Amino acid sequence: MSSTPYIFKKKLVEKRLEHFTSDNIPNYDNKLAEIRRWYNATAEEHLDRTKETNVQGAFMTRLFGQVFGYLQIMDDGNCYNQESEFNVFLDTSESDGALGFFYKDTQVKDAQEKELRKTLGLSVQ
Repeated sequence: MSSTPYIFKKKLVEKRLEHFTSDNIPNYDNKLAEIRRWYNATAEEHLDRTKETNVQGAFMTRLFGQVFGYLQIMDDGNCYNQESEFNVFLDTSESDGALGFFYKDTQVKDAQEKELRKTLGLSVQ
């Protein structure tokens, strides 16, 4: 096992980014400004003085939706990538949010959950 603290090899990253510029990112200035807003709110400890529930919706929508392009349930198409107040079907707990592939068509969602349960060796309902 490698002792490097990095997820990707440095040479690979350098090669992939060799010809990459901010021009490759749509709405780069707006996205960078949004990231800076969250960074500044954290650095200036504004977020330490508020309840997590006050900002979790904005965090999911603005950072994951606007900056990273994750789709929400109200966006076009059957598949979306982020869900708030996600019910974890494995143990019926609830998380603040989830990223993944979710489907508006409940038949697809039910089939996926059933297949995952089989894969994990859990009872199939």
